[in-house]
Amino acid sequence: MATINFSGVDEMIGKLGAIGRTIDEYAPGILKSAAGELEKSIKGNINRIVSPLESSGEMLRSVKTNRPYKNKNGVWKVKVGFRGKDSVTGTPNDLKAMLLEYGSSRQRPRPFIGPAEEAARGECLAIIRDGFNKILG
Repeated sequence: MATINFSGVDEMIGKLGAIGRTIDEYAPGILKSAAGELEKSIKGNINRIVSPLESSGEMLRSVKTNRPYKNKNGVWKVKVGFRGKDSVTGTPNDLKAMLLEYGSSRQRPRPFIGPAEEAARGECLAIIRDGFNKILG
């Protein structure tokens, strides 16, 4: 029977564990920075497609980034979304955003979230890549 010996496995496992702890320390800041770029892009697109005459500006002000969190599977996540309701009609801002993005039987779609994601993708990925490159050396 053949025997195979591996050396350095314990050292490698230790280094990977240290990287995991380091990533957990820096991931929230990196994700918050990247999400900020997406938030800025979404707000820019809202200004582009919705005229001041048809908007109170509440939906624009409702675009927020939540605090990054680690889910039960150990994956870091962050959400950029719409919070609150319109103070005049009581319509949730996320519903207004969905109707603008996809339209309805009475309103044509005016996509702004999808194009914002596409426009911000490169910058977001660069922020994440640069952040993790700093961690990994």
